[in-house]
Amino acid sequence: MSYCHPVGKINSNALVNVLGKGADTRWTLNPLILKKRIPAEGDCIISAERLFWLDDPAEIGRIAKILRRRGFDRVKIVAYLRRQDLLAVSFRKTTVATQVGRRFFGDRIGAFPEYQPHMDRYFCYAEKLQLWEDVFGAENVLVRRYDKKDLVGGDTVTDFFSLAGIDAKIAVKEQNTKWNRSQLLVGMWLQARNHDCKDVPRIIADIEDDQQLMPSRSEAIAFMQRFTASNALLARKYDPAGLPGYFDDDFSRFPEQGNDSLSTLTISLDEIEKRLKPA
Repeated sequence: MSYCHPVGKINSNALVNVLGKGADTRWTLNPLILKKRIPAEGDCIISAERLFWLDDPAEIGRIAKILRRRGFDRVKIVAYLRRQDLLAVSFRKTTVATQVGRRFFGDRIGAFPEYQPHMDRYFCYAEKLQLWEDVFGAENVLVRRYDKKDLVGGDTVTDFFSLAGIDAKIAVKEQNTKWNRSQLLVGMWLQARNHDCKDVPRIIADIEDDQQLMPSRSEAIAFMQRFTASNALLARKYDPAGLPGYFDDDFSRFPEQGNDSLSTLTISLDEIEKRLKPA
């Protein structure tokens, strides 16, 4: 069994190209990378969060076509779904660190992006998964809740190994570096001022803050209410014996008052301005 990825990368996100911004954002398959990395024989695993951005049936169909031509007679799609409000908050780092996230979510400074209808194309999971079912068959789409208590071993790697029938003992190590509340707020402020995202990590590297970016509880509840119907459909299709909205409705992790305003910063933005000037 092979793990397919471009040279120097740990995943295959380069499989998906991103064009446009906002409601005009489009995701298209990069077929050359897929064709180059698929092994000549044997099974293979492809891991890429960007594949879930694909919302054009024709693009998903291109994947199936390439795989069929390369001789794969069985394809399983595994999707790990995180509650939308929690995913939206985690995406703030993506918005700061990459132009891709920024182009889709916009420049709002806060724990949540400014909601726009085109964001349903990503956050309405049931409708997105239906596209993959239409191409690969409902029996080949496996859906997992991104929650430690629901995952084998409490993490996605061990859980995926279990689904794939891989018998391996590995130590799972967290790879993502988290940015604190002040780093994210300053990063979003820099992005809104059109500074190159490649400069952001250097500028915010030494900003200390013992808090993580958090919206208010009422904001989180309001954000989730937009996906009530979609999540009910998700529950009926993929976990009919579970929660009616698929995800739990516990918002106690969020404070009554959010900490996602620039006014909460303890570092001076004037100081940040100085860092922007060339040495």
